Amino acid sequence: MINNRLNGCKYCVAAQTTLSQMAGVTGDIIGALRKNTPIADAKLEARRRFAIAINKSRGWPSQKQLNGLVAAGHMRQSLLEAILGTSLKVLSDYTNHAAHTALDETFNANH
Repeated sequence: MINNRLNGCKYCVAAQTTLSQMAGVTGDIIGALRKNTPIADAKLEARRRFAIAINKSRGWPSQKQLNGLVAAGHMRQSLLEAILGTSLKVLSDYTNHAAHTALDETFNANH
């Protein structure tokens, strides 16, 4: 959802919000992701910050940012997961931008 927000994809923010709710993600975590505010859980917060770093740096995170992710309890493979997530969201977000994808009725409540 972080990449959706940073890429300005309103469709994907609404869709990911709905899917997160269906998966049982708490409202405070969903709200933090949508509003760009810290998550109380330190490990999730480190992942949120790192996802932002990957997106904004276009794949050039600093060593300090990578160290922060590892220090919070993530394995170094989380770097690859963040890159994969970002690349998938670029594909879907940009496609929705170019196609002017209409919001599905299912996601209207989270627009």
